[in-house]
Amino acid sequence: MKPLFFAAFFGIVIGLSGCATSYKAQGMKGGFSDTPLAKNTYAVNFQGNGYTSASKTRDFALLRAAEIMQNNNYPYFIVLQGDTSTIAKNVEWSQTQQNTLINSYSGVTRINTSTSAPVTSVVSKHDTQVVVKGFNLPNVPQNALSTQQIISSIKAKYKIDD
Repeated sequence: MKPLFFAAFFGIVIGLSGCATSYKAQGMKGGFSDTPLAKNTYAVNFQGNGYTSASKTRDFALLRAAEIMQNNNYPYFIVLQGDTSTIAKNVEWSQTQQNTLINSYSGVTRINTSTSAPVTSVVSKHDTQVVVKGFNLPNVPQNALSTQQIISSIKAKYKIDD
């Protein structure tokens, strides 16, 4: 029974691993949102679901910030503030299996039901917020990030098409 249970558990985990929040505007399953704070300053948030890693939420918040800067003609930007928060919840679940046997000669129906012991898993949701400020040449700070380089590298890393 245990090998079957663990095989089912890992099958579910592998099957759901593709369910991480994709790079898109905020929706029910997470995504990005942004707020202009000043002419060249924006607050950007990326909220992941339980299948999205903290590093991915940071990358996607940075990608969104770079896209905003590019759309507003700022080839460089700096991160003024940045934070990733995590909410962890315990989720308990069990597996129930039911087998039905019908004997067509005697008309007897036999139902066997088995339930595995409950398993508790920790599900963590990550949320990254950054505040960024855009710059044009020649007034670019030394620690500024290249808008185009950030967009190219993060899109390549996650295989995001334009």
